[in-house]
This record gives sequence, C-alpha cells and structure tokens, in this order.
Amino acid sequence: MTKLRVSVFDCRCGDVIARDVISDKGLILAAENLVLNDFIISKLKTIGITSVWIFKDSSRTYRYYEKKEKMVAGYKETVLSVKQVFNKIAAGKRFEYKEIKRIAESIYNNLDGIDIIIQYLNQLKGYDDYTYSHSVNVGFYSMLIGRRLHMQDSKLIDLIQAGVLHDIGKMKIDNELLNKRGKLTDEEFETIKTHSYLGFEILNGSSHFGINIKNAVLMHHERIDGSGYPTGAKDEGIGEYAKIVAIADVYDAMTSDRPYKKRVTPFEAFDMFLTTGLSTFDTSVLHTFLVNFSTHLVGAKVQLDTGEVGEIVYIPPHEIINPIIRVGSTFLKITRNESPQIVSFV
Repeated sequence: MTKLRVSVFDCRCGDVIARDVISDKGLILAAENLVLNDFIISKLKTIGITSVWIFKDSSRTYRYYEKKEKMVAGYKETVLSVKQVFNKIAAGKRFEYKEIKRIAESIYNNLDGIDIIIQYLNQLKGYDDYTYSHSVNVGFYSMLIGRRLHMQDSKLIDLIQAGVLHDIGKMKIDNELLNKRGKLTDEEFETIKTHSYLGFEILNGSSHFGINIKNAVLMHHERIDGSGYPTGAKDEGIGEYAKIVAIADVYDAMTSDRPYKKRVTPFEAFDMFLTTGLSTFDTSVLHTFLVNFSTHLVGAKVQLDTGEVGEIVYIPPHEIINPIIRVGSTFLKITRNESPQIVSFV
C-alpha cells in the first residue's frame, strides 16, 4: 500500500499511521497501523509533531462496516473447518495437509482486516467450541506477530499452521478432562501436559510439515527460564515459531471464556506479560506483540465498572496498560487499582 508523508494538520480521523512516530528521545508515540482519531491528532500537534506517514486512501470508517459481516462469516467458517479436521484426528483418521494449508491461507487473507477480527474476538461471549476457536485465534495472533517481525509470506503461512495445530494433541485426550470445571489433580495435569508430545507425534508422521512447525507444536509450553514443558528447554533451545506461538496461546487463553475460568481484559493480560512474563517469554517477541497489538484496540467500545460505556481513543506505547478512554466529552486514563476500570468490551 502506498505511503504518504502529510502534515499533522492535514490528518483525518480514520487515517492509518504507516511508520512509527518517534519522539526526540526515541520513544514511540504512535505505532504503525494505529488508526488516528481526533484525540491522537490533537496530542501529536500539542507535542510538536509536524508530519507523519500514513497509508494512502487508508480511511477505514466506511470499509469497516462494509467488511465486518463478510470477515466474521469467514472466521466462523474457518473455526468450523478446524473442528472438522480435529474431529478426524480424534476419530483416529488421517487428515490432508491441503486442508490445513487452506485454513492457514484463509487466516492469512484476513491481514487487511486485523482490526475487525480483533474487535470481534474481544466481544465474543461463551466458550462453545473453545478448542477450535482458540486454535484459529492462536494462528491469527501468531500471524500478527510474524508480520511485525517481517517474516516472508511463506514463513507466515507456516507460522499460522503452527498456531492452528499447536493443541492438536488434545484430540488424543479425554474431552471430559479437557473441559473439567475446577482444579485439576496433579495426575490430571500431567495427562494434559502430554498433548504437546502427542501433537508432535501426529505431525511427525507427515512429510508436509516442516521441522519448525513440528517443534512449535512440541515446545509451545516451553519457557525461556526453563520452567516450561515437556523438556524444560531454555531460551536458545526454543525455536522462533514456538516462542511466538507461546505468547499467542497464553494471550488468547487469558482473554477467552473457558469452562473453568472467566476471561480477563487485554490490559490485564498485558500487565501479566510485563511482570511475570518478562522472565518466561522472549522479550523481543513479546515487545513486538504488545506494542503493535495494542494499537488495534483503539476505537473499541468498553464497559466500565461505573456502568458507563466509553471508547478507547489512545494507548500510550510505553504505558500500554493505561489506555485513554473517552466517556462523553471526558477523557479518562485507566490506571491499576483505581476506579474506573474496564470490565469488558462491548
């Protein structure tokens, strides 16, 4: 897409930043792909930014509503396709590589509608077909990270496959155990943990899946400090795909309703990543995810614990757990342990 350098005074709501806007001190003020609104434009003017790079003809106001219905329908079809593939595995049948590749390509084709999909996922309620939707979501989030790491298209398709297939080993585990409400016993948890190796074994029987995909399925629960499973591998012993899928997996799990646990908001997930997550996840991959993913939450409607509904108008890249919310004509900065707090996305 063509990029243009324009005066901040010529920016319009809906324009999309094409290059990171950097302060004199090297801080990112507005990340690439951020959709501009009146608050952000005013802020850039106030701090002395004179020009920015935007994508030509990038205003998304009309395109959002035009695309949303089509993309949501496509997402649901992809979840159904994953369910069909996984059910074949659960029944002891073989599945065709071309089915997985088609699913990966379907997810890849949503690159130009990232905001639509992310906001839809934030609004989803319930946990029907969680295993299958989770697999699609992890493929989607993995793609988002890989894209910002400047992976080639062919590698992105492989990475999406790794994300979609990361939990395929769970098809060999009793569904009643997978959906158990309440705390697992130590023995039950050890059984759950075998899904990584079971998934690797399923893929290892096919020559179509590269070693990076197979290792991501095997190692997506490994952590850089050695606290993960199944092998306790550390930093350099964990492949790039596995490091990416690990972050996508945990983020989606935390922000989804599950049979045994309610979802948290994206900002609560960010908080975890920026505290305990710094010692367990690859920090370079994590930073790429957090800074770039957070820009796609701008414009979302949120329910506050005061009962009010507001709109996210800005997320400071260096304070991503403290979004700026507009409620009517008032702007509020959300801070930890102080009211108001975001309860949910609407």
